[in-house]
Amino acid sequence: MRSLLVQSFPSPWQQVMGMGRNTKLLMERLVFPASCIRAVCLHTNVSRVLITGALGQLGFGLARILRDQLGHHNVFMSDIHKASKCVTDSGPYVYLNVRDQGLLTRTCVEQDIGCIVHYSAILSADAEANTQRALDINIIGLHNVLEVSRQLNLKLFVPSTIGSFGPESPRNPTPDLAVQRPKSLYGICKVHAELMGEVKT
Repeated sequence: MRSLLVQSFPSPWQQVMGMGRNTKLLMERLVFPASCIRAVCLHTNVSRVLITGALGQLGFGLARILRDQLGHHNVFMSDIHKASKCVTDSGPYVYLNVRDQGLLTRTCVEQDIGCIVHYSAILSADAEANTQRALDINIIGLHNVLEVSRQLNLKLFVPSTIGSFGPESPRNPTPDLAVQRPKSLYGICKVHAELMGEVKT
């Protein structure tokens, strides 16, 4: 799965639908994580989900699926941009900068969030063009989400990406434990996220 942080656009769902034949593939990519998130929520009696970086490529589609499964008002979209009317009409939306741990904590407490889906990230080309911003969002933002989830005992889903693998990685099939060594900053940040997810607190 890949996450994307972009400028607000008039209608995220129209953007997704405008992808033509890739729309089906994109939605198929969202069905599995949505079913996993739903299963975790139902098993642990979590009712409310927060999606960070939700104005990106996958956030709106995932919110739509989860709202159908968990209830319209139980899935909160969030981002650092002003949302379009299409987004605000679709369900709860909150302004959230993942680099602000205090704001993240307050949002989760005030909205009674039980699970975070962390999509906030700067992708490859933009990350290479603005290294510091990418590190702020991809690393500091991740650490804030991890810490708030730990403090508040929240469930957390952080997707990785095929970009976490490099040219030395074995292919076809790639084993679970494999050399990664990505060549992009985005990929390096995702390997960092994967390893942080293995740290026991």
